[in-house]
Amino acid sequence: MPLLIWMGNFEKEMVIMDGLQRITAIIAFIDNEIPAFGHYHNQYEDRMRMADVTLSINVNDLKTRKEILKWYIEMNSGGTPHNIEEINRVRKLLDEEK
Repeated sequence: MPLLIWMGNFEKEMVIMDGLQRITAIIAFIDNEIPAFGHYHNQYEDRMRMADVTLSINVNDLKTRKEILKWYIEMNSGGTPHNIEEINRVRKLLDEEK
């Protein structure tokens, strides 16, 4: 699902390529929809200080769907890789790009 993000003095359509589940889980925890370590956000007595929270986001200026698919494969086939079925699914999409 495309995500419209306002940055400075311009707007640009952006797409979350990876990490949507993580972002969704963070928002659900803050909204008291799911627990973390057995407790909901509103059950913690400590105040959440944003200075203690780090969330890294990589923004790429990829021009074509082919570039996006190649980037996805590169990012997700090293380190803790996605399963081979997912990588092969995206490789097939890449092969179909003209």
